[in-house]
Amino acid sequence: WGRSGMHFYQNYLALGIMEVDNSSYLGNGVLTPVWRDGLFNPDLSWEKTDQYDFGLDLDLLDYRLGITLDYYYRYTSDMLYPVPIPGDYNGYLQQWRNTAAISNEGLEILVKYEIFRRSDVYWKISVNAAKNWNKFRKSYDGRDLAYSTEVGQNVIGKPLNGIMGYLTEGFYQNQDEVTLVDNADGSVGYLHAGGPANFFRPGDYKIVDVNGDGQIGLADFVHLGSALPVVSGGIVNEVQWKGFDLNMLWSYQIGRHILNPTIIKAMNPYNDYQTLVFDLPGTDFWQQPGDNTEFFANRVGGQGEQWQTAIDRYVQKVNWIKLKTLSVGYTIPKTLTRQWGIDELRLFASGENLWTITNYKGIDPETVDLRTGIDSGVSYPLARKITLGLTLKF
Repeated sequence: WGRSGMHFYQNYLALGIMEVDNSSYLGNGVLTPVWRDGLFNPDLSWEKTDQYDFGLDLDLLDYRLGITLDYYYRYTSDMLYPVPIPGDYNGYLQQWRNTAAISNEGLEILVKYEIFRRSDVYWKISVNAAKNWNKFRKSYDGRDLAYSTEVGQNVIGKPLNGIMGYLTEGFYQNQDEVTLVDNADGSVGYLHAGGPANFFRPGDYKIVDVNGDGQIGLADFVHLGSALPVVSGGIVNEVQWKGFDLNMLWSYQIGRHILNPTIIKAMNPYNDYQTLVFDLPGTDFWQQPGDNTEFFANRVGGQGEQWQTAIDRYVQKVNWIKLKTLSVGYTIPKTLTRQWGIDELRLFASGENLWTITNYKGIDPETVDLRTGIDSGVSYPLARKITLGLTLKF
């Protein structure tokens, strides 16, 4: 167990944040408090982290079987956050305070076993798995900080690496299904996004109005899944037989969520900076009442909110396993190489990213950012590499 503190990431944060003013006084430069969040807080202190670690190492059967187990729990409290100030306090809008808290914990296990351990045949297999998760535990007012640019999209009790977006319930099949709402000017209109004129029509996604305010916006975002995998790890095989050697590494991830909006971004007529090769003939759009298709009605000038990419329909729970590296080599017997004046001669062939098995509908799940879980569609898949070579020792 241990406790550590983290100093302020910004200089003089405890004394109130200052900035250089463009004006001058008697020919000297001027420092003024930052109007947004520079209000002095005499109670500000360091962030605190308590961490617990438990470990177990076992070697059994004359060191033939090895097991390593590690667990850690880390709780960070008094995290710094700019808290909004009600009204306008002498021009300040926020004040830095010790308010937030998060937790991180993880479980990692490694099992290795020597199947054959003879002079002519050796085979060892190693399997490791890791589960790491975190949660947002506390905010300054006990509410979610789902739309903060400073801290990110944080929902109390949910992972920090959460994917936020809209919930949908199929399509609007006719105009009578669209909810009637009271507009700000006293008129009655349909449920809308961004203004009464942008109301929903048949063929649009039926986006859930979570807070019931009569319009669709960021306040209706919900947690759609964690970008962190449930389990990740690898499987390693090491084989030696006479002069031959083989090393094989499989990598895998199970149960991570990925937001894949690449196709909808490529089809968006308002998006002129991204193109993507995909199976357009296999893509179906809503055309008439009763359709239950993959995408909404594709019409020019339709509901702009339909082009939103943060929608539950584009979030997929992804599993993958990949033959990450494979190396095969042969070492020529020393009885021959020493006659040639060579101490060791090994020929080998190796490859990387040779084979992937996945349920992901995008290009390569391994290239998707673990922090956000969003496939931006701008990354190439990991390249397949083949290497031939030899190793000489004199």
